[in-house]
Amino acid sequence: MCLRIQQRRGSLGPILVNDALIITRNGEQSLVMLSLDDYKALEGTACLLRTHAGYLLAAAAQLNAGNGVERSIAQ
Repeated sequence: MCLRIQQRRGSLGPILVNDALIITRNGEQSLVMLSLDDYKALEGTACLLRTHAGYLLAAAAQLNAGNGVERSIAQ
């Protein structure tokens, strides 16, 4: 979603429910505005990836080497 901030000043709530708002500034670094819930979800995902990155990379390497094991999902 891209729009001029002057057009929406004071009424950003409705467009930030499930979207990120990208704010571009003339010659400056862009900003992203998102809901607190979305921010917390991103932080949680980043934390899990940092914590388990070694395990995930090792598992991907095993699969790429043909050492994967097919298993059924218990119901």
